[in-house]
This record gives sequence, structure tokens and C-alpha cells, in this order.
Amino acid sequence: MKLHAKIIAMLTVLALWITCASGCGMSAEEMISGFNKIISVKATPQSLLEAEEYVQAYAKKLPVESASTMVAQLEDYILQYINTDCDSLQVQSLSVYFDKESGVLDEEKVKDAETKEYYETLQTVHIRPVYFEDQVQLRVNYTTLGETYVKEIDPALAQLYEIKVLITDSPATMNATLQIGYDQLLARALSVELLIDEHRDNVLISEDVQWLYSVYLDLIMMGTTNSPIFDYETGIFNPQAREAYEAFLREHSDTTIAWTLQKYFEYLSDINYAMDYGDSQMSKLFFDFCHGIRTAAEKRVFVQNEVYK
Repeated sequence: MKLHAKIIAMLTVLALWITCASGCGMSAEEMISGFNKIISVKATPQSLLEAEEYVQAYAKKLPVESASTMVAQLEDYILQYINTDCDSLQVQSLSVYFDKESGVLDEEKVKDAETKEYYETLQTVHIRPVYFEDQVQLRVNYTTLGETYVKEIDPALAQLYEIKVLITDSPATMNATLQIGYDQLLARALSVELLIDEHRDNVLISEDVQWLYSVYLDLIMMGTTNSPIFDYETGIFNPQAREAYEAFLREHSDTTIAWTLQKYFEYLSDINYAMDYGDSQMSKLFFDFCHGIRTAAEKRVFVQNEVYK
């Protein structure tokens, strides 16, 4: 993005802000309409910067529900840039400034003015470049996004962003391999369940928490391709998982996760905590059971909380 384009974007938002502050007055509907116009186009560094400046100017003037929706839309627009609209060549141009061992960008190495401006813009719009799997990847910086708007948004959304910080910075799986301990996996699932319990009617977060909850339950019960819950050679149920699950049952017996684990252990007991991978019918029955108990757990959480779709 050229410098003059960045200046034009900032001046546009400043002009809108002055119009609002001057006494002419903008209604909430007009503020939202102005933002929707900005994010209706392809996401670029320039449009992201314009969207960010706009939200910073107007979110504090809106009711919490409207401000929360606006920030959530900003998050979606950032993800649109990361997943669809970004210029991959521009993104990969940052690779020469990364330390390949640590995966951290050395800002002092960035001397080129255009590259420096691009990197600084990404930081401003809550995007964090990381070097991973031999390439630069862009990730939402949920830490700065949450901190910037914590006073304007619904506590439910703020708490969801705290959860997403952990998910983004330390993914539970990578290349179909579990990257965290089973106790940590349970802790993450519990944080989602508690968020649902505390904000049971909040439709703003319902889609995200439903997806997260389902993913965590599947990981807990079935593991991953490269981190199977039953050993591929012996067929024995993972002893570390069993120990962590039993400890969770003792400490959090009043949760839906504990209810799920109780049903899960009853099934495991019936098959003597072992899987015969050569028995296709046994494998199918296990996966069918896991799917069924996960669906039942979702209903316990979401239907009762009137959030489940």
C-alpha cells in the first residue's frame, strides 16, 4: 500500500469522525451503514486500515450490542483478508526478515519503506505474520483486537477472544498430531463450556463456541490420526488420556464434559479399554458411539441454553 493511499484512508475516516463530533450527529444506523460500506469490498491493507480507524472512531458511540457486532464484523473482514484476499507474494516478501529458527520477524532488518509500511499496517489492523512450515502465515492478533475494544464490546465476545488467543498462539493440533496434553485439552473444552454457561443466550458467539465445543469433544474421545486414542500397535486405550479424564471427572463432576466422559468410560469398560483395528465393525461402532454421545452432549449444553441450532 502506497503512503498517499494510507493517508487518504486515514483522512477519510477523520473527516467522518469530525462530521459526527461537530454536532451534525450520526445515528447508530448511519454509523453501521458507513462501516458496512467499507467492508463490502475486497479486503486490502488500505481497506483494513480504513475499517480499523472507523471502528476505533465509532464503536465507543454505539450501544454495546451494536459495537460488538461491528467488532465481530471487523474480525471477519480481517479473516477475509488472511484467508482469501491477501496478495500471497506480498505476504511471502516478509520471509527474508524472519529468523527461521524462532519464527520471529526481526523488525530491525526491515529497511525497505514499502515493506516496512506493509508490516506496520498489518500490526495496526490486528494481523500477526508468523513463519511456519517454511512460509509466512498471517494470523489474527486476538490479543490486540481484544485489548483495543474490551471496553466497547460484550463481555462474552471479549472472553471468546481470550480463548482464541490461546487457540491461535498454541493450536491443539498440528498436522493431525495433538500438540498439548490431555489435561490441557480438557481445560480448553471446559473454558468453552463455562463461556456458554455464563452467556447462554448470546447469539453473537454461538456459532464459534458450538464449533469449538464439538471439535474439543471429538479430540477428547477420538484423538487424531497421528495421536490415536487407542495405540495402533497394541490397541490399548491411551493411559495418559485415561489418567487425565479420571482426574477431570473427580474435579469437575457437575459439567457436561464430565457427563460425556462418564458415558464414554462406560463404553470403554464394555470393550475392555481396547480396540481391535482389524475389526471394522468394532471401529465403526466406536465412531458411531462417539458421534452420538457428542451430539447428546451438545444438546445438553446448547438446547437447554437455547443457543443450539
